[in-house]
Amino acid sequence: MAKTKTIENLFVLLSVYTDLLPILLFLIFFNHVKNNRVCWLFVLYLLFDFTTNFSLLYLIPAKFHNRIYPFFTFFETIFFASFFYSILSKPSLRKLVIISTVIFSTLLVAYYFLSPLLIHRRQRIDSIPIGIETILIFIFSFIYFFEQLNDTTELFIYSQPSFWGVLGILLCLAGSFFIYIFANQIDFKDLGKYWIITNISVIVRNLFFAVAIFIQANQSIKKPPGNFKLYPSH
Repeated sequence: MAKTKTIENLFVLLSVYTDLLPILLFLIFFNHVKNNRVCWLFVLYLLFDFTTNFSLLYLIPAKFHNRIYPFFTFFETIFFASFFYSILSKPSLRKLVIISTVIFSTLLVAYYFLSPLLIHRRQRIDSIPIGIETILIFIFSFIYFFEQLNDTTELFIYSQPSFWGVLGILLCLAGSFFIYIFANQIDFKDLGKYWIITNISVIVRNLFFAVAIFIQANQSIKKPPGNFKLYPSH
């Protein structure tokens, strides 16, 4: 039992501190990725994620955690929507992301104000908003893949940093989707047994974000300078 608890604690720490891995790569390759908007979004999101989780783990008492989760869900949605807005090329799809995010954010704020009146039992986590956010991000992801499938300029989708970012987000949200949905319906001890899946999903997401930043840096390093000429003039 103690060994199992130790493993669970290890994955908790890894899920928190692997946020720093993509940030470290960003700093190492800063000169090569500093002009890439997607890399900046990754770093800003991970700084936000790390600060929130570090505070929940060490600074904020557990009885106040359920008050922090709604703010996290709101800002996470904004970050992910900004990411998809940046990687989609068609104006109509970008507009769809904006409209969907504005509608969801408005409903989210309304839910947080009305939920204490409608739901009398204390909620451990904001399951309904998280579930809707996950479905929304799934839709954005499928739109991205559909656009990529119709793009003949790129032969290998996995050579794009955005692909690894989307895949990381998808795997993370998919891995934790049902746990978040049923978090308020099952016993707290039983919830702890399955929470390790969420932590593993976060670790995988962070590793994929690191891959995305590394690919972007590698492409920038290999890219010839602006005044490069394949056949120099005599």
